[in-house]
Amino acid sequence: MTQWGPQKIVIIASILFICPVLIQTFANSRVMMLVGKLLGGIPQGIFNVAASNFVSEASNLRMRGPLSALLPLSAIGGIALGLTIGYERIAYVTSGTLFRALPVCQCVCLISCLPIDWLSWRLALLMQIVPPIICIATLPFATTSPIFLVKKGRMEDARKSLGKLYGVTADIPARLAIIQQAVAIEREEAAKIGASSYKDLFSTAISRKRTFASAWLWFTYQANGQVFLASGLYFLIITGKSGSRSFGLECTC
Repeated sequence: MTQWGPQKIVIIASILFICPVLIQTFANSRVMMLVGKLLGGIPQGIFNVAASNFVSEASNLRMRGPLSALLPLSAIGGIALGLTIGYERIAYVTSGTLFRALPVCQCVCLISCLPIDWLSWRLALLMQIVPPIICIATLPFATTSPIFLVKKGRMEDARKSLGKLYGVTADIPARLAIIQQAVAIEREEAAKIGASSYKDLFSTAISRKRTFASAWLWFTYQANGQVFLASGLYFLIITGKSGSRSFGLECTC
């Protein structure tokens, strides 16, 4: 993050996410599918951290709150979209084999002529590639974080970035001076305490309490069953509920 900045990190994470999506899409076994899912978690974790950092550093005060709230809202919207696509694909899932070998020279012209495995789930998984492609295509044109530019000593670029964020009528020199002072204080503190490590998470009683609280929060977040929400249609259907009933239950959870 310090070396490349949050903007480039998000672009790199988007590029890295494409390969796991393709592995999942062309999976011929459950093991291959699991590998794709596991590899996809790495860029997702990078994206969650870098995107939050990018929003906080490269947005003005007026838009910072709405943009920060948009990140978790987008995740919920993605789950809702996935459920909708899954519901629409139920008829294909229950009518054919899910895993089969893919001929290398297979060529189709119309979606309606695709094999059952493509109609049931491969196309749905392939749609995951759309958001990272959008990020790759648009983020290079976004405003670079002025804080990152100051840390790199690129003051003129930081001044231009602040001008884009706050407008030419804003007191850009004053805002730039505040950022320079904050960066200087941060570097001074870093020089005193040295480089951080994972050992610092447990070095003091307060650090251990914070680490435990954070870890326990995320554990309960995942252990309460919400992790099955995205796959809820499958679990509800195998219990004997109809597709429409399962979809309704998922959307109201």
